[in-house]
Amino acid sequence: MELALSLPEDWQVTIAGAGRRTVAGPDIVIHIDPLVPAPEDPRPWMAAAMARDLARGGTLRTIGGDHGRSELGWPMEIVDCEVVDSAGATVEARLGAFYKLDEWCAHALVRARDPAALDAAREQVLAILLGARPSWQSRDAVAAIAELWT
Repeated sequence: MELALSLPEDWQVTIAGAGRRTVAGPDIVIHIDPLVPAPEDPRPWMAAAMARDLARGGTLRTIGGDHGRSELGWPMEIVDCEVVDSAGATVEARLGAFYKLDEWCAHALVRARDPAALDAAREQVLAILLGARPSWQSRDAVAAIAELWT
């Protein structure tokens, strides 16, 4: 089971271990993890996702966020952060999209080393994230009990 995003054809998708996917677009990268059972309190899960691969000495600074729904009506939250080094300089921009999909959750983390690159692609990236949808098919998990008889 995974989060499906409609991506431009020229963006490269790499599949890593445990169902993780990395999408490389012009000057940005999107990390997409497989769906996980929805935690009772999603905040620690969201914080861990935003802090993924945080460089030593780097800290996250939240600069914005928004609650809403995807184009298909799934509840979602956008978190806008920047990574700052120990001197307080911004070294990376991050945009996290978190989705509540019934009993499951998913996220996509957009990263850009140059904050201007993310700003330039923001409209396109937000359209991609708002168009996200779950893909329930999996060889490793049962999404609904009806799958046991089909």
